[in-house]
Amino acid sequence: MKSIICPSLAVLFVISFCVSVSGQGNLSVSAGAGIPELFNFGLQCRISQVKIGIGYGFFPSSGSGTDPYEEFYWGALNAYSADLYYHFGKTGKISGLRPWYARSGCVYTNEERNDWIKNALLITARIGRDLFFSKRTGISFDVGINMIHYVDDPTVPAYFSLFGLPGFGVKLFVRI
Repeated sequence: MKSIICPSLAVLFVISFCVSVSGQGNLSVSAGAGIPELFNFGLQCRISQVKIGIGYGFFPSSGSGTDPYEEFYWGALNAYSADLYYHFGKTGKISGLRPWYARSGCVYTNEERNDWIKNALLITARIGRDLFFSKRTGISFDVGINMIHYVDDPTVPAYFSLFGLPGFGVKLFVRI
């Protein structure tokens, strides 16, 4: 029950913030895939050329954990993200939104196996582009770098506690 309350409050906060600040048509829902967001869905609120977003991602486990090649086994993965997008470039003809964006945010990941749980915090910096199919629908592509910090894993050496990983994502979105 406790795990549902925080994400639900975050979603309600974003929706109420968007409606009170900017009115209708500036809230988007999205679904996509990426690293570190995994298979994800999210909400974004647009205010002028800035978007604020939250998301939830997941990836199923690779098996039961009884595999003799256990080093290739991973547990169920969950990712919770919060992002800030700043759009720049020439204003698009279809949407009124500039197509290029810089994206910064953080992602908290959780991997649960039978014998342990690993948590990590990633700080992301990316650049991307929105391609609109119509005024309300489109697709986004972005690439960048993720700085990862393993929160509670003593098996990870200290020099791996903060290092860069590639990040990329693609998502379909609909403005509502």
